[in-house]
Amino acid sequence: MKKLIVSILIPSLFLSLCGCYSAKQISRDEFIKPNLKKVTIKQYPDQKTFLITNDYTRYQIFEFSNNRNGDTLTILQGAQSLNKETTIPFSGKIAVSNIKNFEIVAEGMIETPLLFLGITVGLLLILLVLTYTPSFSFEEGK
Repeated sequence: MKKLIVSILIPSLFLSLCGCYSAKQISRDEFIKPNLKKVTIKQYPDQKTFLITNDYTRYQIFEFSNNRNGDTLTILQGAQSLNKETTIPFSGKIAVSNIKNFEIVAEGMIETPLLFLGITVGLLLILLVLTYTPSFSFEEGK
């Protein structure tokens, strides 16, 4: 019984210490070309949208708008990253020619536990089958 408890607790601990996320980059050209499919950036609770400029300044975007000419992006609500730990509130205009790309990062809060649970259940089933299957022995000469 102790082995069963440990075999459940260790994967649970591992799950709490790690997680999945996905990142998607959208280039400036892909964003502003009118003949391509319109790119919309939707904000979800588990998603963060970043704008990276040509000088690698990083802005987190909470709400933005694009003007009709497509040459200016207005960040209505956002934050500028000074380093990994420090951000300052930002709202203003950025020229599209100064934008390198957009990055959308989403954390997989549902997919990761489901994947890990499936792997854990599969391993437990294999362990149970191997434990309770009668062993066969082959005798030589018969």
